[in-house]
Amino acid sequence: IIPENVIHAIQQVGDAQGEEHRVSKRTSLHRTSTTDSLSSSTDADSSAIVYGRSHDKVAIVFADIVSFTKIASNLEAQEVMNMLHNLYCKFDTLCEVNNVYKVETIGDSYMAAAGLFSSEQGLGEKKIVQDAVKFAREMIVAARDVKDPWGNPMMLRVGVHVGPVMSGIVGRIRKRYCLFGDAVNVASRMESTAPVGQLQVSAEVFQEMFCHTRRRGEEEEGGEEEGGEEEEERRRPSAGGGESLR
Repeated sequence: IIPENVIHAIQQVGDAQGEEHRVSKRTSLHRTSTTDSLSSSTDADSSAIVYGRSHDKVAIVFADIVSFTKIASNLEAQEVMNMLHNLYCKFDTLCEVNNVYKVETIGDSYMAAAGLFSSEQGLGEKKIVQDAVKFAREMIVAARDVKDPWGNPMMLRVGVHVGPVMSGIVGRIRKRYCLFGDAVNVASRMESTAPVGQLQVSAEVFQEMFCHTRRRGEEEEGGEEEGGEEEEERRRPSAGGGESLR
C-alpha cells in the first residue's frame, strides 16, 4: 500500500526530469496496482530508496490478537481469513475517522500511524498523539464485536509510542511504503508487553497526553484549593517506561 500523496510526489519528480511518458502511465493506477508498477528516476539504481522522507514526530500504533495461535488452530484457514477481514475492516473505518494511516497488517498484527502527513492535514503535535490514542482505544472496543471460536469477545494488546521515523518505498518488486526507526521498535514493545485487553503507551505518549495533570488539593492560581482527588486517574510514568490506559 502506497499513500496517494506519495504517489503524486513521485509523479512530480518524474515529470520534472522529463519522464512524462512514465508519469502519464502511472496516473491511471490505483493503490493496489501501484505497488507493482510504480517507478521513478531511481529505477535504474535498485539500491536507491524511492521517496525517502524524515518525520520528526509520528505516533505509531501496534495491535495484535491475544491467543491468536490458539484461536487459529481451532478454525479452518478460510474462517481465520474471514475473521481477520471482519476485524480489520472495523479498524480501517476507525483509521478514516481518526486521521490515522494504516501502514500494514502481518498475520494478526495491525500497524498504523498518525502524523505522517500532518502538514497536509494541518495537525499539531499534540493532536497527532491524541488521534493515535483515541484510535487505539476504539480498536479495543471494536474488537469485542468479533467473537472467537468459543463465542468470547476478541481481546487485543495495543501499544502506542511517538517519535521520529523515516518513511520510504522499499524493495524492487511489490514495492511497499514502510516506516523505519527506533520509534517503531518501541511501539512494538509497548504492544507486546501490554496487559490483555488494554492499551499501553510509552512515557513520551503519556507525558504528551497528561503532563499538565494537576492533583486537586494543590494550590491554584489565586490561592484557592480544591479537594484531594486527582483530576486524572493517571500516575506519571518513569522515563522510558510504559503506562496502561483503559
